[in-house]
Amino acid sequence: MIDLKSWRLTEAFTASVNRTPFYKTISMELVKLSRRGAVARIRSDRRHMNVWGTVHGGALASLADSACGFSVVPHLKEGETIMTVSLQIEYFATVLKGDVTARGRMVHRSRRLASAEAVIEDNKKNLVARGHGTYIILSSSNRDGTADSGSKSAGKTRTE
Repeated sequence: MIDLKSWRLTEAFTASVNRTPFYKTISMELVKLSRRGAVARIRSDRRHMNVWGTVHGGALASLADSACGFSVVPHLKEGETIMTVSLQIEYFATVLKGDVTARGRMVHRSRRLASAEAVIEDNKKNLVARGHGTYIILSSSNRDGTADSGSKSAGKTRTE
């Protein structure tokens, strides 16, 4: 697990993220992280292609999710982490090969949710896709992924 408090040590944090198995598997890298946002990139090759010979939309969605999610990290408080609640993607163009870069920025943060957006461009700076993510903010008291609504019924199902 990556220490989210260390994000200010940009090089060390970025290196930790880029060593994670998922990032290595899809050749994704966190390029830049600051309070202004995050930049992530996939160096696409034949492994990223769909049956039509273009970069798979799932790879682009993962890129958007990462850029959006990491743009929230500098705004977290001690002991907080995030988990994706929803991700919406709009695709505008196909990518045949080359680098695909996402630039994410946090749009809003409340006590329990954060919202972020990302713009994805190809290596010629053409707009490829746009994404929007919503993230639940987890603390040590709700790390299991349930939101703490402050009521006694939080986390219970209707049949309980």
